[in-house]
Amino acid sequence: MAQQTFIIKHWYGAETYSEAIRKQSLTDGNGNKVSEHNFDRVGVKRKETALKYLAGWRQQAKVSPWAFLHGTLVRDDARYEIIATPDGYHETEVVASGWMKDLDNAA
Repeated sequence: MAQQTFIIKHWYGAETYSEAIRKQSLTDGNGNKVSEHNFDRVGVKRKETALKYLAGWRQQAKVSPWAFLHGTLVRDDARYEIIATPDGYHETEVVASGWMKDLDNAA
């Protein structure tokens, strides 16, 4: 099986990644961000491996003294999508999606 490039999008504060991008400059009454987004590219053979990477990143971020810098990984209300790409840039299909908190048992 050949290596596949996946884009892993993760965000909070919105239903979709695109909506999180649109809301990125908004803050609540306390000055906290309303939404945040981030993405990573990984080259692996299967989507299950990409999910394991994401679960591992979440686990490491949660124990880090800098966890506040990784809101899209550590918040339980954050979401993720794993998207297949032929070249690392052009998205073809969403192969996995869900809530970050659901990855806690996967790592």
